[in-house]
Amino acid sequence: MRRLFLSYVLLLSVAVSAQTGRWISAGNINNAVSAADAAVTSANKARISSPAKITLPANQRILGHYDTDDVATSTEGYGLPNYPGTISIGSEFIASDLRLFDGGKVVKIRFGLANVCSVSEVFLKGCTSEGDIVDIVTQSVDPATVVQGWNEVTLSTPVTLDISKYESFLMGYTYEQLSDKTNKSTFPWSFKGPSSYSYIYVTINGESGWYDFGTETLGSLSIQAFVEKDYEPENLALISMNVNAFVKPTDTLPYVLNFKNYGTTAPESYELSVSLDGNKVETLNTPVSFATSSSAQYSGNLTLPENITNGAHKLTLKVEKINGNVPVREVDDDVLERNFGVYTETVARQKHLVEHFTSTSCTYCPRGDALLNSLTESRDDIVRVSVHNIQNSTYPDPFYIPESDDIYEAQLVDVYPAASANRTYFDLGTGDGNAFRFGIGYTGTQATTLVDMISKALDENAKTRPAFASIAIDANHDTATGKLNVKVSGSGVKNCAGIMGADSKLNVCVVEDSVIAKQLNSGRWITNYAHNRVLRAYVSDVYGAAINWNGDSYENEFSISWNPEWNVRKMHIVAFLSRPMNSMFVTDRFVMNAEEDIIKVNGVNSIAGTAVKTAEAHEVARYSAAGARLNAPAKGLNIVKMSDGTTVKVIVK
Repeated sequence: MRRLFLSYVLLLSVAVSAQTGRWISAGNINNAVSAADAAVTSANKARISSPAKITLPANQRILGHYDTDDVATSTEGYGLPNYPGTISIGSEFIASDLRLFDGGKVVKIRFGLANVCSVSEVFLKGCTSEGDIVDIVTQSVDPATVVQGWNEVTLSTPVTLDISKYESFLMGYTYEQLSDKTNKSTFPWSFKGPSSYSYIYVTINGESGWYDFGTETLGSLSIQAFVEKDYEPENLALISMNVNAFVKPTDTLPYVLNFKNYGTTAPESYELSVSLDGNKVETLNTPVSFATSSSAQYSGNLTLPENITNGAHKLTLKVEKINGNVPVREVDDDVLERNFGVYTETVARQKHLVEHFTSTSCTYCPRGDALLNSLTESRDDIVRVSVHNIQNSTYPDPFYIPESDDIYEAQLVDVYPAASANRTYFDLGTGDGNAFRFGIGYTGTQATTLVDMISKALDENAKTRPAFASIAIDANHDTATGKLNVKVSGSGVKNCAGIMGADSKLNVCVVEDSVIAKQLNSGRWITNYAHNRVLRAYVSDVYGAAINWNGDSYENEFSISWNPEWNVRKMHIVAFLSRPMNSMFVTDRFVMNAEEDIIKVNGVNSIAGTAVKTAEAHEVARYSAAGARLNAPAKGLNIVKMSDGTTVKVIVK
């Protein structure tokens, strides 16, 4: 399925984006999510209820993205006044995150409203691995009983939660959306707690489907279920752990553990063991105090042994005892393991990978194009790849390839135009928090500031995620066989494969410059827009290829069919070494080194011509025929690198 994102951006309104997903069908919609604080007080406000703090029996727990009684105030509500009528809104829950509730019975669903509206039903749906959406339970609601705040709905027939059948769940309610922006009932949605995805079922241009409106930037939809089960009284769960990817043997290893008490009582004491490569090195005795259903975070620093070797190592944390008892049930989440590399040497980083997320139907995407042009003009160590996707199904992007969906989903791209730097999950300081992507639809001083922030982030990234192996590219278009043959090789520091991780990947793709096609720009179509660095194909698998190591060197060969629509003189091969893009840990997805090169034709160099740009291309670097960097034109053959990434040969007399 295709999925449509409508981004709610606080700093700058940008356009809709499209992406592969579980719930979303194609379509087009304008920025339509509105807040209640612009509305006047409505007479409907009379039906306000303030429920008491909920007290659960021992066999019931709250399933929700947050499990408190928090709900948005009347002025904090949101709605969709541009699309009046019957709308269903729900929040997504990933099945693998619901292990605690597996086998339990859903007996109630409650929804929180910032402003009272006419709600007709609550529901729970499942999405299978094939993408089918299945109705699990629907319970009708009497609209006359709905109040502002929390509304509890008891299921006439409780349902058993079987997470093995689904990849994800959608829980929510159906209501009547009003269009009167002066009426606060137009803005019923309540968001609180941590960020999560919410989806809306609505009909757009005659097409009905589930749409993601980017409301995860507001928090989580106020929707929760009561699940009955024989819960353990003592049950600590290790949720996640962040560890530095690489560390020197003389440093300590910092780590951050997130864990939660799922027991029905608060533990008075507990023990966590800390192991390095399977050997216990430390015991943590009740490092954080818990209350019932509370979460906690612990930051630790592990001193590495003096004799630790360069290469791959593993940090393991385990719940050993709770109140002096060894856990015997619900123990699947009692252990967390993370790999890290120990190193003493690095190689020089050749390039940084900057991926550009764009679409020909994105009206603000030319702003992002210009911003990234400024970035590549300011430094000569950028490899840029423009990944096109379909923002508007009415205007399919001619540069869309199926691999774009995988790239967008892996990097959680939910806004156009956007970019990522070395596929690193970090906080750029733009207000997005930790993320792979950052919005780039800026102009003027905002664009200048963001270019500087990205540049500094790249420099910092090179320190924390250094390069351990080089990249050399030999690409050839064989016209006799109609094949593009690519060999990528390199050498690294001692035991570089172990340091980088045995599951690290070599990624190879082909990009093209100066591809002329139409582009929406500030509300009007430009018919002859020059698209540069366009991702044309992946030569390796989109998730990367296993690296063929021979000691501390490697060599991989690839071959794909040549597309006759490609112009070889305007194309480059891009290769980069990375951690797996589909790693279950977002902090374990990043690029360690990147490089690009031209494509030869039948073994003969084919120097790329100057790309046509929306901004004039200019010289950024000059080299002699021998490859030496020149500060000024020198007599003889000069090789000139342009700001658009192309290379030209110049004879200086």
